[in-house]
Amino acid sequence: MWAHGGCFGSVGNTRHREATMSHREGTLQRRGAIRPGLGWWILGGVLAISAPVVVRRKIRPRVRPRREVVHLRFDNGEGIALAADLYASGHEDVVIVAHGFTSSKNAPEIVETCEHLARDYDVLALDLRGHGESGGRYDLGLDPVARDVAAAVRLARALRYRRVALMGFSLGAAACVMCAAEAGGADAVISVACPAAPLSDSRWARFSVPLWRGWARLMGTRVSTGGTWSRFPADVVGQVSAPILIVHDGDDALIPKEISEAFFAAAREPKDYLFLPNTPHAQVSREALNGIVGWLGQHLPQPAPRT
Repeated sequence: MWAHGGCFGSVGNTRHREATMSHREGTLQRRGAIRPGLGWWILGGVLAISAPVVVRRKIRPRVRPRREVVHLRFDNGEGIALAADLYASGHEDVVIVAHGFTSSKNAPEIVETCEHLARDYDVLALDLRGHGESGGRYDLGLDPVARDVAAAVRLARALRYRRVALMGFSLGAAACVMCAAEAGGADAVISVACPAAPLSDSRWARFSVPLWRGWARLMGTRVSTGGTWSRFPADVVGQVSAPILIVHDGDDALIPKEISEAFFAAAREPKDYLFLPNTPHAQVSREALNGIVGWLGQHLPQPAPRT
């Protein structure tokens, strides 16, 4: 009996173990069928999140200044906190630098410009609304960013700088010109690659509003809708009483030379025009920066260190 029972029990246990193993294998196979699919979903999600970041860092890298700066946050008067870096060297005069669309105060070309200018002036590098470390959203209009520059001018005056120069690139240039024309407060203006007038040729078709909006989001710029350019810098540059330097990049794929020339013609004296051959949109070389510092020295003479 025991032998028979033992034999029967052994067979039964074996069948039970086989059934259990078969069940487990089936479960594992089903899980295996799920896991690759789940893995693809996870991989797709990671790529969807990380790809824009990788593209952004490749196209719009951000760097930190090599010298010590003071990080500032201030209200623009509309409840939006703006971020700025102050390159303080103890000078009585300051240059406010405004970046272009989808750029920031930490873009390599902006940092290089600020560090170069900081040899002779204090520099306030601004992040426009919706860009970089500033709050708010940019609605693709001109007036809001011009008000941001005006807020930076008020900050510079509150910091007791004697004279304030504005230097802008592309969108930042348009904002600086509009600010100088309507809000005032600028003692000199430097406009680099300014979209001074509507682009009527085929270039404008390549840069439609939906394309701008999609590009901005890819680059990490917070944008909204509703903004317009009812006026352009060329419409108001004649109201700028401060000396103005208009810089045109020779290899600019966005701004035609004839627009910058008409922009210069509309400006009042004192004014100067600087053409940079073989230079892409919204860029300046070190040699050009030397010329810009020299131009500032003529119109903001003898910047003296503050004691």
